[in-house]
Amino acid sequence: MLTLLFSRYIYDKEHNIIILSGAFSDMNTIENQRSRPFTYSCTVRDTHIDAFGHVNNAAYLQLFEEARWDIIASNGYGMKEIQEHQQGPVILEVTLKYRKEILPNQTIRIDSHCIMKSERIYIVQQQMFNDNNDLCSEAVFTGALFDLKKRKIIPPTEIWLKAIGF
Repeated sequence: MLTLLFSRYIYDKEHNIIILSGAFSDMNTIENQRSRPFTYSCTVRDTHIDAFGHVNNAAYLQLFEEARWDIIASNGYGMKEIQEHQQGPVILEVTLKYRKEILPNQTIRIDSHCIMKSERIYIVQQQMFNDNNDLCSEAVFTGALFDLKKRKIIPPTEIWLKAIGF
């Protein structure tokens, strides 16, 4: 049994999957589709720096998170919408690789995109570059949409898919 979930996608309750609507909808699932790419830039602050004079390992996570918040907020899903809908992002797993140190006051660029891995789980792939365009770090975040009332992961809503670039 197929039920209309929103304009571009159909939710198949029997198989618990989301599929693209259209002429070949039964052949295309949202799984493994990539969002449009996003770019976020900022300058490294003193608060990001550790005793070795470069960006602290934990600050990389903070910078990647700033980029992810910029994605959803710029697509109309900021803290106000999270409180209003009582639904927001939750990170389930992180893989982070450090490639090259980043120094104080450097301008960094973070390129991001999302990939839907299942009907509830998405991946955010992010790469951080310094002002010389050297790859300094890359991260893969596994995430989902979390319902704050039900206290569980839920399938993505139309507004959430828009927020993460689909």
